[in-house]
Amino acid sequence: MLARLPITTSSPLLFGLPVLAVALLLSAMWYWQSQQAIIELADQNIEQIHALAAAKVADVLSIPVRICKVNEHLIRSGLLDPDNLHDWRKTLVNQASAFDMLSAISWGGADGRSAWVSRYADGAFYWALKDNPSAATMSEWRLNVTGDVSDEPTSTFEFDLFSRPWFQTPRDASRATWSEPFVWVGGEGSEGMTLGLSYGIPLRDFTGAFLGVIDADFSLNDLSSFLRSVEVGKTGVAVLATTDALLLAASNDTPVVTSDGKRVNAHESPDPLIAMAASFIGTAEVVRETHVEIEIGGEVSYIRASPIGREVGLDWTLTTMIPEKDFIAEIQTQFRRSSIMSLAAVALAIVVGLAAARWLVAPLVTLVTAVRRIGQGDLDVRVNIHHAPEYKKLADEINEMAIGLQDRMRMRESLSLAMEVQRNLLPSSDPEINGLDIAGHSTYCDETGGDYYDFLEVTGSDVDTVVVAVGDVMGHGVAAAMLMATARGILRSRCAVPGSLADF
Repeated sequence: MLARLPITTSSPLLFGLPVLAVALLLSAMWYWQSQQAIIELADQNIEQIHALAAAKVADVLSIPVRICKVNEHLIRSGLLDPDNLHDWRKTLVNQASAFDMLSAISWGGADGRSAWVSRYADGAFYWALKDNPSAATMSEWRLNVTGDVSDEPTSTFEFDLFSRPWFQTPRDASRATWSEPFVWVGGEGSEGMTLGLSYGIPLRDFTGAFLGVIDADFSLNDLSSFLRSVEVGKTGVAVLATTDALLLAASNDTPVVTSDGKRVNAHESPDPLIAMAASFIGTAEVVRETHVEIEIGGEVSYIRASPIGREVGLDWTLTTMIPEKDFIAEIQTQFRRSSIMSLAAVALAIVVGLAAARWLVAPLVTLVTAVRRIGQGDLDVRVNIHHAPEYKKLADEINEMAIGLQDRMRMRESLSLAMEVQRNLLPSSDPEINGLDIAGHSTYCDETGGDYYDFLEVTGSDVDTVVVAVGDVMGHGVAAAMLMATARGILRSRCAVPGSLADF
């Protein structure tokens, strides 16, 4: 049949159809590979969000524990007198100003008297005091920039200390513990009701009688603000919830507390994405290495749930939900453009011919195959192309890239080893000295650094003496680490020679 057609017709058919098929095949392969790349990108993005959120939660939750221990010491040493709560204001204001992660520092006495310094959603500090155990109300003052109060309180509200979760939980547990999330009294702000979480330590005197609870807490609204600062795709959402699917924080404007002070269950969330994914939210068993896909309103969304907060004694779940369109919209646009270009290539192939098409496509396939193998981890791939100068130059660049990646991998392994070696140079245990609690820790901002501390054993010193060395080498990286290691060796060597601390 083709023999009956003029060559002007048969030639385009013979040359154009194969090229069109190849173009469509390459486009389909490119689209599929792009989707796979997008899926991997989604996993990496979600993993980064999880890591950031986990670090933030750990950072926030460590502060209340430290402050409570400090205030416990101040109370037992007499610097904070539970019988004179008026004098606590300055100390609590200084602590709240120094630790902006905290939302409130509180004391509740066994007799029902209470005091706190808090930072509400308006950003201002407030001093609250209930000094009369028989009174039904608590007075609250808005502090000025110097931490002072006016003669008249800013507000007065009903307050029963014994009904507050931050007081009840540690008192009933008879140990330091976290409370369940609770709605603040007087905590209404521009973002609605304020959901708080507290850490409290119950105090008893030497006879075992209960004195009260020292507490520090923070607003979970701050965690919502942090999640909003993390880009979750274009329209995605990240939520933090308890194992019973009660919301704690969200990256969008989804409320976690109703107007009447009740916590919102994910199943009842007004956000359709959160409501549809509620079976994953707060479910610690649904922890996966990669995302899962669900269909919401005819659109596919990626969902990932991971436990968070367990290292500080909390069993929460971070769930991230990102619509697939956030990742593939640009890919689909590029695919349409690629299809048009493929048709144009067919028209060009009619003129140029099949030989030229093969001459142009064959090196490209070789390069694509090499790049794919490199992307899969085969860094020993080398591309040898004797073709047009552009292809040869691109092949040389790919070879240089593979060599550079090998060097980077070796460098990363070396830095990891150096980091492990330097970590082993720091003390593995803390000294035990009568009357002192000593602990040390160093976290480097790079793989290695010049920060140094040590507990030295000096020849001739008695058992109640400890020598602590703290240093900081200027700069970061391997050079600083080497100087730090040298200084450590000199110091430890000198410890073997008896002498006074001045001699040392």
